[in-house]
Amino acid sequence: MLVFAVLTGCGYSSKFKLPDGIRTIAVPIFRNQTFRRDIELELAQALRKEILAKTDLKLVDLKSNIAHSAMEGEIIDFELVRLRENEEDEAVEYRVNLVVNIKFHNLRTGEVIYSVDNLQRNAEFLVSKGEGLAKAREEAVRELSREIVSQVLHRW
Repeated sequence: MLVFAVLTGCGYSSKFKLPDGIRTIAVPIFRNQTFRRDIELELAQALRKEILAKTDLKLVDLKSNIAHSAMEGEIIDFELVRLRENEEDEAVEYRVNLVVNIKFHNLRTGEVIYSVDNLQRNAEFLVSKGEGLAKAREEAVRELSREIVSQVLHRW
């Protein structure tokens, strides 16, 4: 209890601290270079949720005049990999790989605050346990959004 009191008294927060002047962020839908439909919508939604949960940033529209920063990117690969088969050569386990390029930039100054290419996350699923591609895809998107927020915003 003493540790908690000390940490809260010192202004400790589980949210990330951002560069001065960055209070709002726009997260437009990423460009999708794959043939998987709607993955870009799912990633934008997951990123927005993660940003709201882990930062003090306010989400705003990119076209608004109040956006201080933007997190933009493109989905460059979505791959479904067959990992295991049964005796009848039917797939029983798959892995979904999702790869993106990210750029977080200050809209007021034009400065690129952070960028990363080929950021990758994956999720595995078993067909025999009733898990499906949709669930694995959702998990890969969720893990990737966590990693993006962590990598891009943990520096402060």
